[in-house]
Amino acid sequence: MFSHGVMTGLFFALVGCVYWRTHTRMLKEMGGLARLTPFLAVAFAIAGLTSLGLPGLSGFVAEVLVFLGAFRSFPILTIIAGTGIVITAIYVLRVLQKIFFSTLNPKFVAVANGQVENSSSIPIRDATLIEKIALSILMLVLILFGLWPSFIVDVIRLGISGVLGG
Repeated sequence: MFSHGVMTGLFFALVGCVYWRTHTRMLKEMGGLARLTPFLAVAFAIAGLTSLGLPGLSGFVAEVLVFLGAFRSFPILTIIAGTGIVITAIYVLRVLQKIFFSTLNPKFVAVANGQVENSSSIPIRDATLIEKIALSILMLVLILFGLWPSFIVDVIRLGISGVLGG
């Protein structure tokens, strides 16, 4: 739940950042934003890869612990639930590709020296310093607990040992 909470916070912040830059929620109206917002693209990739459980990120640790625990009691249901990882991978990678790595929508232009090429274009800037700091903290937590899960697992173990009688 800890990993999910941090990852969800990162996703909501990124959705807000992208929306305030593009003024749309429609995927078909977005495209190619990685060229204009590379920091946001990296942050979205880290959040997405965490949500699908890539090793080295905290989502992997969380999913492995849940699936290993569930498999002992409900092997068939756990295998069926494991298909959720595949579904998650499909939609996260598709959204990442559509928003950041497809053809750049011509209505988006990079802001250069405060000037925009033409009045019908929407000027796009990468994350501000404050946004970069906040997003970096969340990404760092996801990476830190993915590489060293014992930090959080030891805290959880202390909390449940009394409940389990160990």
